[in-house]
Amino acid sequence: MKTVAAVVATLLGTASFAHAETLVFAHGFQPAHVVFAHGVEPWMECVAQKGEGRVTFTHFPGGQISTHPAAIDSLNSGVAQVSAVILSYVSEKMPLNGVTLLPDMGNSSVEMVTAYRKALDEGGPLLEEYHQNQLQPILVNLLPPYQFLSGVGVVDTVEKFRNLKASIGGGSQLMMAESMGTSPVYITAADMYVAMQRKTVDGTFLTLASAKPYSLTEVMNAVSANGSFGSGASVISMDKATYDGLAPESRELLDDCGREAEMALARHGDAENERLKTELAAMGIEVYEFSPETLTEISALMADVADHYVARIEQLGRPGSEALQSYRAALGR
Repeated sequence: MKTVAAVVATLLGTASFAHAETLVFAHGFQPAHVVFAHGVEPWMECVAQKGEGRVTFTHFPGGQISTHPAAIDSLNSGVAQVSAVILSYVSEKMPLNGVTLLPDMGNSSVEMVTAYRKALDEGGPLLEEYHQNQLQPILVNLLPPYQFLSGVGVVDTVEKFRNLKASIGGGSQLMMAESMGTSPVYITAADMYVAMQRKTVDGTFLTLASAKPYSLTEVMNAVSANGSFGSGASVISMDKATYDGLAPESRELLDDCGREAEMALARHGDAENERLKTELAAMGIEVYEFSPETLTEISALMADVADHYVARIEQLGRPGSEALQSYRAALGR
């Protein structure tokens, strides 16, 4: 029985991976997923149209030969040459780029994607970490900032957060929840409905776009609209040796189309976020904003979260402070 790598090699014929301009693109996104429909697919179409066949893809979506958690291994082993790296899944290998997921690091997808791209273009520690993992980032995606989806009414002050049970997804969310005075409970998004229904937790930090797919609109009664409680990131990345082996005009094509698609995806995400606020309010869910004073108070707490995160990275001998400073500078902070 052929291995996946052998099947891929057969598909590519005898062409060398380092120089082939037909690229195996394998990832975990389903075709209906918003990131695929509004980011990945437009990128592929741009490459096809502007490249006039210079670069083509053998495409395996939906985890057919590579899942999200296996993205880096798939790229490093030659199973794929392009894949979607989900930063929360690769925190051990790419902790520096985890600074983009921290709370209070931007107020919109467009702002955060613009900053991330700027930081990568400067060639500092964030880009170096990709290269250390034999990766080249092509298209970056950051979700609109997480909000607090509440099952216990409006939670619009730091005082009201104290002693609440808040669902978290691990990583920096644990530190964030503790800084806010909540009792963090690790629960997957798939189990969130039952957890809120049974009052195992009082709420969760998630994107507004997650509310309906996970049926949380049935168990939540309020949601913040202007918080910045972290984000989720996916980065379409290439095996660096393959990228370096492409003709210069092919590299430029992939990069230019990536930048075009990532901004279109960010704009779509922000527009959808605003639409969802209106939709949730129409469903009887109270959509509220934190006051400027409360936002200032929350920002001070989130600065401590960033400091703790950096300290943990630097204990591993990584340039955490430099990475955080480069991203904050790109945000204009």
